[in-house]
Amino acid sequence: MISDATTIDTIIAAMKPTCGDINIFPLFGAKRTAERVLISGRVGTRGGATLHAGLSMNNDAVLRNGLTIADTLSKLGQK
Repeated sequence: MISDATTIDTIIAAMKPTCGDINIFPLFGAKRTAERVLISGRVGTRGGATLHAGLSMNNDAVLRNGLTIADTLSKLGQK
């Protein structure tokens, strides 16, 4: 899901009872703080959370084709 960065604590708290392997991918706008975050998790697992480095919302990998976190990381050579 994509969400406003200010709601990340509420979202993760709601996901934690049923999801694990949570990935958090910040998206930066003109400011140097995250404005949005992509969050994914796997139902029925207990793995921890991973906070990725993130990137600009204006990056083509983010703007085009509705890429998932895994797709975006692989295109950036991070996974």
